[in-house]
Amino acid sequence: METLRLTEQDFKRCADTLEIKIAAIKAVQEVESGVKGGFVAPNRPVILFEGHIF
Repeated sequence: METLRLTEQDFKRCADTLEIKIAAIKAVQEVESGVKGGFVAPNRPVILFEGHIF
């Protein structure tokens, strides 16, 4: 299965909407999904699951 990735335009649009820096969005994306990019399937984002917190 191909991993879908967020584009620079996606990051820019999100940063503009939230009125924050693109680097902030990219930092959250890197922590939450690491090397997997943004999505594992359409409308299914990759997230960091921390079992010890749940």
